[in-house]
Amino acid sequence: MADLKNVVTAAIRTFKNLLAPLLILFFLCKTLALINKYCWLLLLSFFEYKRISKDVYKCNLLLAKLSSSVHKERNVLSVVTKDSSKEKCYLKPTSHIGEIEASS
Repeated sequence: MADLKNVVTAAIRTFKNLLAPLLILFFLCKTLALINKYCWLLLLSFFEYKRISKDVYKCNLLLAKLSSSVHKERNVLSVVTKDSSKEKCYLKPTSHIGEIEASS
């Protein structure tokens, strides 16, 4: 009976000694997984932005040349073309809206 009590006591002591490192490892893995997830989302959104901005930026200057009025609000170029249709394009942060407005 004493042997069984010693075995149970040793098992409980071992479990207590391993619990803290296992919890630390668990939360470290969860944190790394979360960081990994958001890093991938950030990376994918960057490449998606580059793809969209490259395609859309091509139309901005052409639309500005065809337009009768150009308005810029928060990186959105609103163009009213000569046939009164409205177009919206997203600007690159580095685009020169002053030059585009001057050409209309």
